[in-house]
Amino acid sequence: MSRSNRVTLATISRELNISTSSVSRALRNDPLIHPETRAKVSTIAARLGYQGRSRRGPQNTVGRRNISVLFAGNSLTDIKNSVITMSYLQGMTSEIEATNTLLNVHVVPMEGTVKKSGKNGVSTATHGEGDAVIIIGRHDSYFVTKLSQGFPVVSLVRAYEGVKHDLVSTDDVSGVSQLVKKLADLGHRKLAWASFEDRSSYSHSRRAGFLEGCVSSGLDLSKQELIHSMFVDWTLKHPEYILQALKNGVTAFVAASDHAAYEISRILTENKISIPGDVSLTGFDAIGEPGFQSLSFTTYDPNFVEMGRVAIRLALSRLENLSAASLNVTVRGRLVEGSTTGPVSGRRTKA
Repeated sequence: MSRSNRVTLATISRELNISTSSVSRALRNDPLIHPETRAKVSTIAARLGYQGRSRRGPQNTVGRRNISVLFAGNSLTDIKNSVITMSYLQGMTSEIEATNTLLNVHVVPMEGTVKKSGKNGVSTATHGEGDAVIIIGRHDSYFVTKLSQGFPVVSLVRAYEGVKHDLVSTDDVSGVSQLVKKLADLGHRKLAWASFEDRSSYSHSRRAGFLEGCVSSGLDLSKQELIHSMFVDWTLKHPEYILQALKNGVTAFVAASDHAAYEISRILTENKISIPGDVSLTGFDAIGEPGFQSLSFTTYDPNFVEMGRVAIRLALSRLENLSAASLNVTVRGRLVEGSTTGPVSGRRTKA
């Protein structure tokens, strides 16, 4: 590449409209630079083909590892708007500070992208130049399969059946079980589990946590309600299921996420049903509903920052032993008590 065409810090600086010093610090994973800015700089640097300051003498690149992080989405805006993915990035960038590791952040379409070029059919435009790959979000199974044939893969939260990869999991079973116990301790005896579609592996584990929590709390399983089909692609399509559950005597809803809990709370509020005065409600993931601060959910915090750190450790460990059996590391979280749970109200009786 000629000097006039060489990509420099100034090139990236102009692209993002930030100072060259901020670009330099971001590429060094300076913790004082916001994770969002570091992600943008890494992505632009990879896209433009930034090679570092090669004219200033030899760099410490011996043994350097490159890890690509693939977010399922449409643009960097999807990363910016997600509290969870930003928390993952925060953990990842803090973990690699003391290592000779470069983190490259990419966004791939939600349905996955497999092109007829690059290693094992997966293009470098899709996976970057990483020695290992960390995937976040719902990727196409075929895409993950092709990816795993050429690179060690670490997945956050989602397990891909029949595909060799390491997995970093939330403590779903224990987390939801703790929420159920919290409700049982408040006197609730008839609960409703409100989930999304079952194609996500975490939906199954969180439902298992609900059932385990009911059993361990002494609740009659035959009296609990499992509602799976009121959400379609994360949108509440059947609010009547919520109202019917109330008529059936349900006094508390255990939702699969804070987003699901928010959707349920909206329907309850529209029908003048008080939370927690008339019915209690719990979420899962401790991120609330962006833009809406009216409710502070009783929820479970999976510790997404620590999950990001663990993903980096797994990727680096895998590169040291490519033939080892796949690992599933579960990160412990904590129950967060909010304002959406309370004792069973005497004002509500079975219709």
